[in-house]
Amino acid sequence: MIEERLEKKEMIVEPSISLFRGHKFLEYVDYKQFKEVVEKELSFKAISGEPFDQFYSRFLENHRHKQNDFDKIFFENILYGQLKNVYVSKIKGSVQYTPKNFRTAVKLLIKDINIDNPIIPVNYHDSMSEKGFYLMDSLSIGVSGTKFIAGFDYKTDKDKVTNARFLFVEVVPRKNETEAYFLAGVEIDFTNQVYLIMVRNLVGIEKSDGNESLWDSSINSLYKKINETILKYLRIAGYVDVNTDRGGMFKMCEELDTMLLKDIREEVNKKVHRKIGIFTNEIFNTLFMDESVPTFEKQVVTEKLQALLLGSYINIRIKGDSLRKKAKDLNLIGYPTRINFKSNKASQSSTKSSDKSRPIASSEMFHSLYIDFKQAVALPYWSLSWFSDYKHLTNDHKDVIQTTIVSTSTYFKVVFLARRHLDKEFFHYVIETINRYRGY
Repeated sequence: MIEERLEKKEMIVEPSISLFRGHKFLEYVDYKQFKEVVEKELSFKAISGEPFDQFYSRFLENHRHKQNDFDKIFFENILYGQLKNVYVSKIKGSVQYTPKNFRTAVKLLIKDINIDNPIIPVNYHDSMSEKGFYLMDSLSIGVSGTKFIAGFDYKTDKDKVTNARFLFVEVVPRKNETEAYFLAGVEIDFTNQVYLIMVRNLVGIEKSDGNESLWDSSINSLYKKINETILKYLRIAGYVDVNTDRGGMFKMCEELDTMLLKDIREEVNKKVHRKIGIFTNEIFNTLFMDESVPTFEKQVVTEKLQALLLGSYINIRIKGDSLRKKAKDLNLIGYPTRINFKSNKASQSSTKSSDKSRPIASSEMFHSLYIDFKQAVALPYWSLSWFSDYKHLTNDHKDVIQTTIVSTSTYFKVVFLARRHLDKEFFHYVIETINRYRGY
């Protein structure tokens, strides 16, 4: 039986008054989605026009015994909603923790980052337990450069920790504004030996003066700092296999293209294959006369002509959003919208569709590069639009969420490009689907 560990939190406020202090977190929250989840899971409905802090206070006045459940929903709304730059690492070695050993490691992490931090009010120290806590509603820190953990929980199965989540915060100054929170979420999946670091692209951060930076001002620098923290305290080191990753991404992209265009390719090739063969022979005979030409040279030209004609056929015959609708009807996860690759013979090549709603297969440029793409067998950078109705419960083929996937020698990153707020289920669906193609 899986058990989630979370110590009950007692706020140090008057019993009849429940003040919300977590206003700096609200730019990371989708209030509408949050209210819907609270109503569904906790049977508590918001009043029309009610601001967040009043909704919070009213809930606690009536259901203080459910505060941890309420705070968990708040925690997940932040963690999975807007932290859209997701670094996905495999855990080096087989790292496993018993609950006792894990709590010991986390206790030191909390002590060094939170308890020993003079900026954090001491009356919250008792709530910062190694058994778990959510303090997003309570903490309001306005000193630039302050770093703290706002929330943490974990799950166990028998005598093993299976999952752990952290919400790290850096207080940063923004241009022409007051201080803001620069957030990084961490999720460690001990069962599958994967861990995620999720960061939001917070714009307008002022850079720290002096040689030593007092706070992070970029996604990459915050990612590196959190990575170092996880290694130092939890002894978890991530790694990527860039060749396997790029090969897996090529396979994923190619499969989607093949499934989407299989019948159309077969139809076009059936109509033109014989004529292209005759045409190719005639052209080579004209160019080279009595010289012997390797068969594979003719084959390459034949395949390129077939690809070009397929592109023309799609451009002329398949109108509007027909390809997107077809992808949905086939129950595909979505469709590629951009590829960036280097083939064995060609230099770096890149092509993309006009926007997230159009598959790259609708671009004639894609078909002109198709043979080079097939020879690449590795894909370091590409974009993919996912159907938001990923369970295929409806026929809606118009609502998609675009991601860009980047594979380098030092990291593997998934970037959700949609401005909308994500939910936990869709977030995990995307990451887990991609991970299945990485193959290690």
